Amino acid sequence: MITIRQFSIAFGVLLVMLFVSFLILNNSTEFSSVEFGLAELSPRGLQGGYAMPASGASAPVGLQYSCASSGTSVNLSWSGSAYQGSLPSDEKLARVQDWEAWILKSFVAPVAHAAQREGYHSHTVPAPVSYEVQISGLGTISTNSTSYVASITPDSSYGWSVRACAGGSCSAWQSGPSFICYAPPTVTLTADQYSIPYMTSTTLRWTSQYATSCNAFGAWSGAKALSGSESTGNLTKQTTYFLQCSNPRASTAPSSATISMIYGVGADVVPCKSVVRKDESFCINWDTGTSVPQYCVIETGNVVIAGPLQSKTGSLDWSVIGETEITLNCEEGGNTDSTTVKVLPEFQET
Repeated sequence: MITIRQFSIAFGVLLVMLFVSFLILNNSTEFSSVEFGLAELSPRGLQGGYAMPASGASAPVGLQYSCASSGTSVNLSWSGSAYQGSLPSDEKLARVQDWEAWILKSFVAPVAHAAQREGYHSHTVPAPVSYEVQISGLGTISTNSTSYVASITPDSSYGWSVRACAGGSCSAWQSGPSFICYAPPTVTLTADQYSIPYMTSTTLRWTSQYATSCNAFGAWSGAKALSGSESTGNLTKQTTYFLQCSNPRASTAPSSATISMIYGVGADVVPCKSVVRKDESFCINWDTGTSVPQYCVIETGNVVIAGPLQSKTGSLDWSVIGETEITLNCEEGGNTDSTTVKVLPEFQET
């Protein structure tokens, strides 16, 4: 059984609910765009109680580009507003049919559900703007920023354009200046061997990128192909080769290859006869191996019979009166070789 006290409480609650409903129906409160919050300003129009900004984004301006020093990327930029468009004055908001449910929601989260009130409001609601960027050969991308960094191929020409989109529509495409980003030239010079025996050769090899010409200096000279190989020829001392490449905008630092000598091995001395008659002339052939000839002599005992030698290989005529040891002696690392020539004994008649 309902008591007078319970009836009075229920009647009071009903009056409060009717009063709140009256205020709502008369829509006595104005709500600014700040009260709605950007989260409520979805481009879904008047769906689910959300406000929809008016369509129409202004075209971006000030389109420009900046190449990275590597030539492999470019920064595209433009000017534009972060928010554009507005909600027309006196736009009618969505009606909520279930007033009882709305009242309960309003007491819990009045701001979150403000867009569900019935009535007419005058306010401005900006729309977030996005941009679409078209780059020739790379397609179309979307971004919320007023700049975009694209990876590109150096020394290639590109065209590009951008447009702004807000509130369900987009501006006309705006073309930016076409561009070519140049990569700095590079060159690499190598050798098949960096240490070789005296009077032998090796091969130099080189490659370049983004260059239009290459020039050699140091132990070689002149214009070289953009990539290639070349023999050093027989070397007699440590030798350094330099190669520098360039394009119309920049030059590389010189690339170098230094070839050093291996000295002190491979000496060889050989007589053309190992047995001779007394005072018979015979030849002595030599090869200084990896030693510099000017540091080599041919000796018999402690007597120098030829030298310093002037060539890696050679021959001389000599004669002996008795068995003789012939030595090729080079200073580098004890690089020596010896041979013995024997003399036939003489027979006398008695």
